[in-house]
Amino acid sequence: EFGAFLHDIGKIGIRDAVLLKPGPLDDLEWVHMREHPVKGFEIASPIEMMHPMLPAIRNHHERWDGSGYPDKMVGADIPLTARIVAIADAYDAMSTERPYKKALPLDECEALLRKTAAKMYDPELIDVFCSRHLGALYRDDYEGQPYEDGYPEGEAEGEGDSVDVEIDELDVAQGS
Repeated sequence: EFGAFLHDIGKIGIRDAVLLKPGPLDDLEWVHMREHPVKGFEIASPIEMMHPMLPAIRNHHERWDGSGYPDKMVGADIPLTARIVAIADAYDAMSTERPYKKALPLDECEALLRKTAAKMYDPELIDVFCSRHLGALYRDDYEGQPYEDGYPEGEAEGEGDSVDVEIDELDVAQGS
């Protein structure tokens, strides 16, 4: 969980002119931006309590087909925490309004995630994320809406503010 919160800590080492640029980045700016996972790893590595988070910090931009960075990992070689963070990060980017784009609705986010499964993301994790509509659990505008399996256990419509998604469920999907 903390790996998800800290996955972009390396952006501390990215120039503000790149990080805060209102428009698209040029090629050199992208090269600089792509340094943030390694910078984050270097920041977190000396801190022992952050060691469990290192895979999410360093490898959240790896891609299922090996086209990601920084280590060009492929498929199940990508640490599970990094695969989960990659999906959550992509969903967040799509579903959040930004100065340069509107937020996409849940169904469009899920369609885009499914379209990129097996190329960018772990297809089994994408199936779990989309079939259970896990993105809806973290959006206020979807609060109280059922997902495929009904309402979160122990909650009726309109009750409760959040649901903890167990990593064990995702481990099962991976056969771990």
